[in-house]
Amino acid sequence: MKTLIFILILCSFQAVCQVTFENCEPKTCKILTKTIPKGIPIYIGNLYSGKDLKIDMSDVEKIIQSGEKFKVCLGASRIYVIKYKCFDGQCLFVSSGSYKSTRTVFDECL
Repeated sequence: MKTLIFILILCSFQAVCQVTFENCEPKTCKILTKTIPKGIPIYIGNLYSGKDLKIDMSDVEKIIQSGEKFKVCLGASRIYVIKYKCFDGQCLFVSSGSYKSTRTVFDECL
């Protein structure tokens, strides 16, 4: 039983360790990597849609921060944009739910 728990912990740790960060504040990116598996609220403008963006952290290969925007690369051919926004004093990561995809690769995700 202890071996199984150790293997599960090791596998989940490796999934996070494989993520490459670019221009990312360590504390902020740590919070983001913990938030992504729980679901990122999808907002349309300033209104919460009632839905969450679900991304499997094992699919995330790179996170690029540019100010309050975070590009989350799933492989080299899909990018989700997540923003850090504040609403009435509460700050959180939000998404529009959309993504960019290509048949080739995005150079920024390599």
